[in-house]
Parts: sequence; C-alpha cells; structure tokens
Amino acid sequence: MPGVRDLGQGWPDFGASDSARAAAATAVWGSTDPRSNQYSGIAGRPELLSAVARYYTSTGMTGVAKSEVLITTSATEAIYVALQALCDPGDQVVFLEPFFPWYFSHCRIFGGERGGKGPGSPSPGPTHFTSSAGCCRTPCRH
Repeated sequence: MPGVRDLGQGWPDFGASDSARAAAATAVWGSTDPRSNQYSGIAGRPELLSAVARYYTSTGMTGVAKSEVLITTSATEAIYVALQALCDPGDQVVFLEPFFPWYFSHCRIFGGERGGKGPGSPSPGPTHFTSSAGCCRTPCRH
C-alpha cells in the first residue's frame, strides 16, 4: 500500500546516511580504545549506564542510579525483559495493534493473557487489565 511502512520486522528499505557511516568508520578505525571491537559486559559499559542515568535524572526523575539502568540490544529484548519483570500468571496484558508477533508469545511464556487488541477492536477478554506489580495506573520504577 503506498505511503505505509511496515515497522514490524525492522528491515528498512533505505541505507544508513553518510554521517552515520562516517561515524561508524571513525568509531572502528579512529578509536584507541582496546574495547572498541569487543562485546561489552552483560550489564553494559559503565560509561553508558552512567550517561543514561544522568540523562533520566536531568529529565526530572529523581534518584536514578546506574544500577537501575538496563541496556538491551533490541526493543524485542527490552519488551521480553519488561514482561518477565511485570507479568505474572493470569495478568491481563493489552497489545495495541499493530504489534510485533513475538510480544504476545513472550507474554504467554510468563503466564500473561491477552486482554484486548486496542481501541475499537472487540476484546476477547476484560476491557481492563491488572498487574500484580501495581504499575497500571501510576508511573513507577518497579
């Protein structure tokens, strides 16, 4: 369909910009950091964790420590980890369509149930959702 982009798979139909390519080349060829071609630690590089914590603190969140920051390699991994942390057996989880197909599968792994398909869609279950983590109605850092 003209004008519609499929964001589900993350396979863009365009290349990286010249500035992105130049930055990548500089990062690889111009670096004297011996870690520049290595995998980072599982928790992420300390400099990155600190920078993310500083950023969120600068936006008004208080007390964000680098120990509370999680760096993932993709949005799919981040959603998986979030569902693992927040989803208990029987929790109703709402997925707004379109969504990546794996999200529902990840929810089911942790015992969650699909509670709706988004605005205007018939709901296969309750029109509300609950969470044992209590994070549904107010922002929290759970």
